[in-house]
Amino acid sequence: MGKSIGGTSHGWSRLEEISCPRSYYYKYVLQLRQPADINLEIGTSFHAALAYRFGALRDEKEPSLAACLQAAEEVVTPDIYRSHVRRLVETYWEEWPLPEPFSVVCVEHEHEMMIEDAPFTGRLDTVVQQPDGRLFVLEHKTSGINPAYAHNFDLYLVDHQITGYAVLAEALLGRQISGVIVDLMYKGSKKKGKPDEYSGQPVAYRETFLRSDDQKADFRRQVVWMNRAIRHASTTGEWWCQPKSCHKYRPCPYAMLCQEPRRDPAELWLELGGKIVEEGGEEE
Repeated sequence: MGKSIGGTSHGWSRLEEISCPRSYYYKYVLQLRQPADINLEIGTSFHAALAYRFGALRDEKEPSLAACLQAAEEVVTPDIYRSHVRRLVETYWEEWPLPEPFSVVCVEHEHEMMIEDAPFTGRLDTVVQQPDGRLFVLEHKTSGINPAYAHNFDLYLVDHQITGYAVLAEALLGRQISGVIVDLMYKGSKKKGKPDEYSGQPVAYRETFLRSDDQKADFRRQVVWMNRAIRHASTTGEWWCQPKSCHKYRPCPYAMLCQEPRRDPAELWLELGGKIVEEGGEEE
């Protein structure tokens, strides 16, 4: 992301990190990052396949499954992931065969905008237009939780990141975005004792989430507040720890650093197997 129209531009994932200023400090100021895992590898390659599919549809061409699989395999490096990514792409193709019930407006577009004094950025997977003329963002996600047995789809009803996609698309296109269509691919369960392998058949889900003007306005207020919180912490150096964030989704990777306040955090992080990226390097 780096420098942009209003200084350092933040995406939603980065903004959310300020819920615990100490975690933000470790991740984005000291640049302490975890090594890439299987989930990142799978998600990146799966996105590459769908980017090819919808890019071809945007250009009024007929994408083939073989070409989508090739696009995915060009991204994946470890051979152990390739067979599983292939199953994900094939399952998606079977569940959502061509033609799609909409036209494609744009694909894999990164956009930056100003919300009052707050720069905001994000990448749109796909924007589509329904036959009735309404525009939607089509967002592709992979998950290790099966929505058939959980309520993780319900979270998207009020999820700010989903709203952010609609706000970004409106700024990009200058037209109203009615909501976001979420393509959620369940990857299957991990094999016991083999954390890099999955078992079971992947399952594809698709759900539409409308977004109101009130939800979009609330999102804009959140972005402004979070940006100001980041600037305040940067100015004062007050990167305090928020204990409620330690187990928000999963155990915080920086918990050990908070428990050893007398140690140099970068040195301890390297001892724990983490890595440090250069300023302006990889972004999440």
